[in-house]
Amino acid sequence: MKLYWAILFLLVCNSCRSDYDFGIDTNPKPIVNCLFHPDSIWRIEITRSPASLWKYHFAPIEGATVRISLNSQNPLLLDQFVSKDLGFYTSSAENVPSAPFETVRLEVITEENTVTATSYIPPKPLFSKEILDLIATKREHRPKNGRFDWDIEGKIHLKIDTRKNGHVWYSIVVRYRSNMIYGSPGRIYSNDPDTTIFDYLRLDIPYPDAFKTLRKTDGYCIDLSAYDPEMDELILNVQGDVDNLPGDLDFIVLTVASITEEYLMYNKKVIAQYVAGQDLFSEPVSVYSNIKGGLGIFSGINSVTDTIRFH
Repeated sequence: MKLYWAILFLLVCNSCRSDYDFGIDTNPKPIVNCLFHPDSIWRIEITRSPASLWKYHFAPIEGATVRISLNSQNPLLLDQFVSKDLGFYTSSAENVPSAPFETVRLEVITEENTVTATSYIPPKPLFSKEILDLIATKREHRPKNGRFDWDIEGKIHLKIDTRKNGHVWYSIVVRYRSNMIYGSPGRIYSNDPDTTIFDYLRLDIPYPDAFKTLRKTDGYCIDLSAYDPEMDELILNVQGDVDNLPGDLDFIVLTVASITEEYLMYNKKVIAQYVAGQDLFSEPVSVYSNIKGGLGIFSGINSVTDTIRFH
C-alpha cells in the first residue's frame, strides 16, 4: 500500500511541470511607474516583469537609457539611482517643469526593448472649502508612554472650479500627514507601535448619480464631467482616528490633485484586479497601461495640500 502511494506521489509531481502553458504571455517586459509633479525631482521606477509564473519577482532594470522630452526644452537624459529592491532613474540637472498642459514624452531603451509613453502636466486644482462639524475627541492610550488616540468625525463641503481650465479628473485625500505610506485598504501597518503615528482616517463622498467616482486606498479618484461648478458641491464625510500621538491633535490635511484620465483608468483597473483576486471564480483583469511596448503608468499629477486646523 505504501508503494502505491509513493508511485502516485511521483506521478503527480512529474505531471506538475513548471513550464506549463497557461495561455498567459510571460515574456519579460519593462514596467514603468512614474507620477511626476511640477517643481519636483524626476523619479522614474523601471523594473522588469517576471519571466515565469513560478518566480514572481520584479527585478530592477539597470543600465537603461532614459530620456524625457518636453515641447519647450531639449531632451533630458536621466541619471540612475538604484536602491536595494527597486531601480529608480532621476535627474540632478532639472526638475519637472511647472507649465500646465505641458506635453511630456518618455523613452526607455534597454538591451532587449524600447518603450515609450506620453502624458502631460495637469493644471493646478482650483477649489474652495467650508468646514462643518469637524470634531476631534481625545481618549487616553498606552499610559506607559503617555500617548493618546483621537477620534475624528465631521464634514467638509468642497467646491472645485472646473470652468477656468476645463479639467475634470481629480483625486481627493484626507490624512493626518499627506506623506504617510499606506498599506492595505483603510489601515497602516507600523513596525514600532510605541513610536509611530497610526492614521486610520477614512473619507466617504455621497454623490449624485452624475458623478463618476472611484474609491481607492488613500482617497477618491473623481471624474467631474457632469459636475456643475456653480450649483454642485462635494460633501466629504471624514471618519476615523489618529492613534499614538504624543500630544494634541491640531490639524488634518486635505489634498486635492488634478490627475490625468490615464491615471484614473489605471486606478480603476488596479481596483478591479484586486476585487477579482478575492474570488477564485472571477475572470482575470488586465491592468490598464499607457506604456507602449511595456507595462505600467506614466502620468502627470498636480496637487494642492490644505491644512485644516482644529480650534
